[in-house]
Amino acid sequence: MLEHGVKFSGMPAWGAKDRPDEVRRMVAFVRRLPMMSAREYRLLAGSNALGVGAANGRFDSCAGCHGTDGLGRGQGDIPVLAGQDPAYLAAALEAYATGQRQSAVMGNAAAQLTPQERVALAQRFAAMPGIAPGRGGNRDAAARRIVERGLPDRQLPACRSCHDAAGTRRFPVIDGQRAAYIAGRLRHWRGAKEVVDARKDQATMPVIARRIPTDMIEPVARYLAGE
Repeated sequence: MLEHGVKFSGMPAWGAKDRPDEVRRMVAFVRRLPMMSAREYRLLAGSNALGVGAANGRFDSCAGCHGTDGLGRGQGDIPVLAGQDPAYLAAALEAYATGQRQSAVMGNAAAQLTPQERVALAQRFAAMPGIAPGRGGNRDAAARRIVERGLPDRQLPACRSCHDAAGTRRFPVIDGQRAAYIAGRLRHWRGAKEVVDARKDQATMPVIARRIPTDMIEPVARYLAGE
């Protein structure tokens, strides 16, 4: 129902293509809602429960998911924004607002922002301390090879060829992101195994994700997270 809407009821389909991850999260929230206390709702909704007219305005709404420190409130499917390049964040918000990037959640949030607000929010989150990659000893050699050198025999470029540890104005910092988030995004980009590659998204990251061996998704994610 949430994904496809309900005919003749006025309930639309989910507002973004190919985002079953967002639908699943919303389904889980709706199922819990009837039994949820006001305290639980505020905890899950974060600053969004206060509305965008609260003291910090638009930032409060963003912080409802991304946290007042930009670290994602501990949720595995929410990216770390703190420490990212401000130009990258502003460009991402513009892409969500114009529909170039698919997300019903972010598309709705970004569409409410003026260009000036997008830049201001990007600068605020970018100025926060990000998560530094861990220093643990569990550094998978095969994962390191993919990240640092790629797999030429599979036409898989190194992650580092675009994502350096410091980030650029075009690509996000992925060092120190949560492993669950990185792995989740890679699996999402790979698409359903029942669909042939020719019918899947041919954008850069979906193609790259499909070239990573399936059993290396988790090790690569943990390597980048520093776990």
